[in-house]
Amino acid sequence: MREIPDRHRLVVMEDSCESVGTEYKGLKAGNGAFSHGAVFAFYPNKQITTGEGGMIVTDDDRVARLCRSMSNQGRGEAGVWLSHERLGYNYRMDELSAALGVAQMSRIEEIIAKRERVAAMYAERLAGVPGVRLPYVAPEVTRMSWFVYVIRVGVDEPTPERQSAVRDHVMRRLRVQRRRRPSFPVIGRGVGDRTQGGAASIRAPSTRSLSTAPSSGSRRGTSPLPSSQDARASPSRSTTTSPPRRSTTSPASSSGR
Repeated sequence: MREIPDRHRLVVMEDSCESVGTEYKGLKAGNGAFSHGAVFAFYPNKQITTGEGGMIVTDDDRVARLCRSMSNQGRGEAGVWLSHERLGYNYRMDELSAALGVAQMSRIEEIIAKRERVAAMYAERLAGVPGVRLPYVAPEVTRMSWFVYVIRVGVDEPTPERQSAVRDHVMRRLRVQRRRRPSFPVIGRGVGDRTQGGAASIRAPSTRSLSTAPSSGSRRGTSPLPSSQDARASPSRSTTTSPPRRSTTSPASSSGR
């Protein structure tokens, strides 16, 4: 992952927002082996939370200083009052949020283990259900830190049209039972200022194709959600996973080494 970008002087940022604790070939996500920096999110639906905010990690001291400055209204390293070196933002984390994050980190192993148990429950109950494909976990993923548990339905149908019909039928039934709501709408299917009575149309043929096309092969795996209360199997067409680093700076805290 680093060889080609380094050769062409490109910067790779790792989206680890939903991957706290995930390991790939024994290496934790965001550790720097695959990227020059990584980002984590601490919104309430993530594995751990600070109520809001997130964190940037990097080994580049220049980037770390810049992130600290930009998260502190553009102030310099000394943080002198009204001494701004650049345009910045108010992304500072308050002490109570940070205290919550510290307490959550002390429980990270327990939290991940609970999510693993929820995923195992889903896998056990959904295994063998006709037309349902469970999340696939690659063998190189040595530890999965589950964010959501995404299944695909209608995968045994012979045509994309039939697959879509089965999926839509399941979603309609879930809607009637008040167990379904949109999560990530497909880009290009109407975005924009709906308050003005309309939505912009974006041409995104590849996105639409991927969102409706059948996947090749029938790979099955295991996979979990947050906690038992939060766990809800979500009929979906595709899964998205992302795989933590050392020096930290954050739109919340700004520690780094």
